[in-house]
Amino acid sequence: MASRSIDIKRSIDIKRPIDIKRPIDIKRLVSIGQAPKLLVVPVHVSTFHRWRTRGVCGIRLETIRIGGRRYVDPDALEDFARRLTSIVDDGTSPPMTPSVRRRAVDAAEREVDARMTPAKVNSSRG
Repeated sequence: MASRSIDIKRSIDIKRPIDIKRPIDIKRLVSIGQAPKLLVVPVHVSTFHRWRTRGVCGIRLETIRIGGRRYVDPDALEDFARRLTSIVDDGTSPPMTPSVRRRAVDAAEREVDARMTPAKVNSSRG
């Protein structure tokens, strides 16, 4: 029987490294579709997907994918909420996203250019 080798580069998504922050208790996992029922405030399922992909204030919801479905651990949801709350309570500004940073740099460059350009003097006196 011939052994098959696995091309690791093709089987692992290199752009998203695996980062397991806590042991996973499979019995406690809740599907993303059922996750809104864990919260007191009504939240749409798409909000959970946005929290896991884009995040909020640079913080993403930790999820796990099993058999083509996404699951969330209630502890991960609580951790997500605590981290967001600490940002608001500390009064610290969240980290800038690349697009926000680019717009801020562009605005600052326009302001510097405006200050460095000498004012035009009206040369036509009559």
